[in-house]
Amino acid sequence: MLISEPLVTVLVPSYNHESFIEERIKSILKQTYRSFELIVIDDNSPDKSHQKIIGLRKLYEFRYIKNRNNKGTFSSWGEICKLARGKYLWICESDDLAYPNFLEEAVKRLESKTSASIFYCNSEVINDQGECIGTTLDYFHNIWKSKRWDNNFSAKGIDELNKFQIKGQTVPNMSSALLRFDDFTKAYSPFLRKFRNTGDWLLIGKLLKFGDVEFHSGILSKFRKHSNTTTEKIESATSQAEFIHTKFILFKLSSIKREKFLEIFSNDVVRFLYENATPKMLFNKMMKISFANSLQIFIITIFYLIKNPSYLKKFHRKYSEVKDYKRNISKQNR
Repeated sequence: MLISEPLVTVLVPSYNHESFIEERIKSILKQTYRSFELIVIDDNSPDKSHQKIIGLRKLYEFRYIKNRNNKGTFSSWGEICKLARGKYLWICESDDLAYPNFLEEAVKRLESKTSASIFYCNSEVINDQGECIGTTLDYFHNIWKSKRWDNNFSAKGIDELNKFQIKGQTVPNMSSALLRFDDFTKAYSPFLRKFRNTGDWLLIGKLLKFGDVEFHSGILSKFRKHSNTTTEKIESATSQAEFIHTKFILFKLSSIKREKFLEIFSNDVVRFLYENATPKMLFNKMMKISFANSLQIFIITIFYLIKNPSYLKKFHRKYSEVKDYKRNISKQNR
């Protein structure tokens, strides 16, 4: 290890992935970049993850912490703020994998661009058996309808927030990202623990206020998609409530004109119409996340609807279309 090599803190937030945790940890230990500290935090997994990690701890050098109680998806992010010694932070989900040169490439890019807060790359998407079922380019092509991520790029953080992150998560999986640790500590807050699904989207969006982005189009990571993936389990009202709160916070952080509020949130209204959750269910979930934000969202929505009554007509027209769609689906299923 060269003295000049900056230290990377590698966090593995472990939960209920006994089948994958050993391979995950070994893929980190095989990195060609050697200046890192590895910290594994298990969130009181009900499976045999603890035993697996203890076995690996006897063979390899890393720090291990086991929570006595389950603290939630993003709890370990708060703990790492106190534990990390590195200049950079790599959050490695316990069921994902990395190619050996991930850290080498990521550190090189961030060291060459001191204004950047985040590096991320494309990933191979794998299933339970580790078989390739696609890449994150499919996500960018099919969801974002863009070939922007086919090539390397550098981007200003605020531009990335205004043009892309406000609309959705641009980093498909946190395991594919390396973060500048000082900026991470500025962006992180305990409020993230209220989220089960969109906390990473919110964190990345907040990071963009502190620095720029370096993207590598090559595949340096492996993202595992399976039945236990968090996003597969979030029920409708909770998912929508988190989406709305996340977009609202990022909207306030952005430099987008306030008059664009209804335009920014129009897709969320359309998605809600297609979902099974009732307005009451959605409202209750939103209030549990944040009463203050929910109240602001309600007041601002009413204000701009009064200023732009044409949106009410668009909503009614879309509502009628969705109602007809659901009626037809119901007939087909009889």
